[in-house]
Amino acid sequence: LEHATNLSSIYINVNNKITDFTPLESLTKLTFVTLQTRSLTSDNFPNLTSSQGLTNLSFGGTSVDNSVLAKIVNLKA
Repeated sequence: LEHATNLSSIYINVNNKITDFTPLESLTKLTFVTLQTRSLTSDNFPNLTSSQGLTNLSFGGTSVDNSVLAKIVNLKA
């Protein structure tokens, strides 16, 4: 994933066992991110501040709380 530097969207659903989301942090061109997996928590939520064009983010079905807001400060309205 770290070699997919031009990736603009990613969809990770409930049917996986991913616990390390840090490779997403180096993908600076992400605009659409869907992380709907029970393994996503506030502790392992990726820092997406380098994604300057992020416009859509979905993390339904997770146990994420407001502490992740600092990791998505560049989310465009």
